[in-house]
Amino acid sequence: MPLWLLIPPVGALAVVVAARLRRRLRAAASDRAAELRRQRDAAARLRLTAARLEVATEVHDTVAHRLVDINTLAGVAAHLGAANRDNTLKDIKRISAQALADLRATLSVMRQRDDEVARQR
Repeated sequence: MPLWLLIPPVGALAVVVAARLRRRLRAAASDRAAELRRQRDAAARLRLTAARLEVATEVHDTVAHRLVDINTLAGVAAHLGAANRDNTLKDIKRISAQALADLRATLSVMRQRDDEVARQR
């Protein structure tokens, strides 16, 4: 059998092999792109979780410490009676107002971070 008769089947086989290879390469590239998206999304979730934990710590520090101050002052006022009550109530009002202002500021930072993350998506 002459060799030139083998050219068409070998050529057809080469086209089929090349097409399969091209499909596999495209699928691999698609898989890599999907994995990179998953990794990027996971990293973004980790950053958001870390930011939320930081804010939660700040909120705890602000509120809990001020509440301890308020509780202590209220206990002192109850113990001392009416003589010092007005000054103690003014201190409680001042401390609680400052705690609320700090809490608003902290939550404002948290909202800004959420807006930044939403814009990045």
